[in-house]
Amino acid sequence: MSVFTSARPHPPLRRTATVIAATAAAMVLGAGAAFAHVSVNPDTVSPGSYSKLSFRVPNESETASTTKLEIQLPQDTPFASVRGKAIPGWTVALTKEKLPAVITQGNTTIDEAVTTIVFTADSDADAIGLNQFGEFDIQVGPVPNVASITFTAVQTYSDGKIVTWGDPTPTGGA
Repeated sequence: MSVFTSARPHPPLRRTATVIAATAAAMVLGAGAAFAHVSVNPDTVSPGSYSKLSFRVPNESETASTTKLEIQLPQDTPFASVRGKAIPGWTVALTKEKLPAVITQGNTTIDEAVTTIVFTADSDADAIGLNQFGEFDIQVGPVPNVASITFTAVQTYSDGKIVTWGDPTPTGGA
């Protein structure tokens, strides 16, 4: 899953990992799975801003619910500040790590950053069921002044199946 910025005032938010091939989805989710996706919104962000990103996660398994979402943040274009929005029935955990190299963005020097955010359902009743979706919000900033930032989303189902969303969206957007 990919996001964002460039020197333009409102760069497009590339939606990487928003679609996966049906054959790959069928291999991971089982027969009957259609095109699956995790998407991130908004479509534009401004370099230097603090932005709310919403990760929309549909449950497309016929037999299991979505119990966990892991969002992997990049280490090469880190955010100095990351926060996860509390969701009733879900626990949010942020993992902060030392970066491989110190990064300077404007007046900010970053030597450690949040690299992973994990949202976990507190119970089966709180999980995302069939024909439902969940939205998981994070606040990040300041947004680095780069052409794009790539995220990977890892979706876990109650039957133990895991789907990793990290491939770029094809040029045609399908």
